[in-house]
Amino acid sequence: MRLTERLRLEPISGPGAVLGGHVADLVRLFGDPWVARWYGEEWSPEVAAERAAAMHRAWERDSVCKWIAYERSGGELAGRGGLSRMTAGTPTAVAIEELVGAEWAVDRLELGWALVESARGRGLATEIGRAGLEFAFETLGAQAVIAFTERHNHASRAVMDRLGMTYAGEITAEGWIEGSSLVQPDAPFAVHVRGPGPDLERSSVLERGDEAGQ
Repeated sequence: MRLTERLRLEPISGPGAVLGGHVADLVRLFGDPWVARWYGEEWSPEVAAERAAAMHRAWERDSVCKWIAYERSGGELAGRGGLSRMTAGTPTAVAIEELVGAEWAVDRLELGWALVESARGRGLATEIGRAGLEFAFETLGAQAVIAFTERHNHASRAVMDRLGMTYAGEITAEGWIEGSSLVQPDAPFAVHVRGPGPDLERSSVLERGDEAGQ
């Protein structure tokens, strides 16, 4: 578990894991129409259980994956975020490596976030993102971390900017094309990247305007 100024970040666990897992909270998060829109679908209990179990296995195998985020003040669900280790050799990972270089390919770390409606617009995505970057650089010793989202997800890209991530270019992947209501196989995604740096030490409570997800 990690604590930020306003959040408690717990490694996501699946059914039967410690504390009964986080399946119900993932169903709630990915049942939010705004979140589901960016991720292509709402998560049924069965899908949430399968993905929570996969994230739990990733934590055990790689010592890194996504956290579930709760507000420290009252324990309310805030969202999900942090790091994932992308699978080597997949078309998306290969395309990202071609954009950002071999340093990233050593650890293949991707940073992301998704927030429930009550947590949006309060700087919490930036807070989760900063915690993920600190974990990547200070604990894992990574040299580069990427984040990527559909080109027109301006709110999420603004969070990347606030985290000091630099736009590296675009790839295509399955996602939501602006102006379409359907997921497409070749949606344009903006890729942002950053390495370790002293600006991670800044306070994480002042940023505003982040939205649901990346």
